[in-house]
Amino acid sequence: MLVEEDEGLRRRFRLEAHNEILLVLADGAPAASLPDQILMLSRTDRRVLDVERAVPGTAVEVVVIEAPAAWYTPEGRALARTGSGGTR
Repeated sequence: MLVEEDEGLRRRFRLEAHNEILLVLADGAPAASLPDQILMLSRTDRRVLDVERAVPGTAVEVVVIEAPAAWYTPEGRALARTGSGGTR
């Protein structure tokens, strides 16, 4: 999905999602990715907007909540790839 900034730098953001937003590209450059939480908020009521419910023309804000530092270690990244420790 594409989101255009209407203020500031007027960047174009590409949101890659499955059931949740997995990656954000700003003008083609990585801006945010897992393990961070990437949320899309409706500008009208500031509620989290599910990717399945986003429709063209909806005014949104994209918010990134940084994951705890442990998720950036090799062990944390390995755990994120395998879910709860099992294999995929």
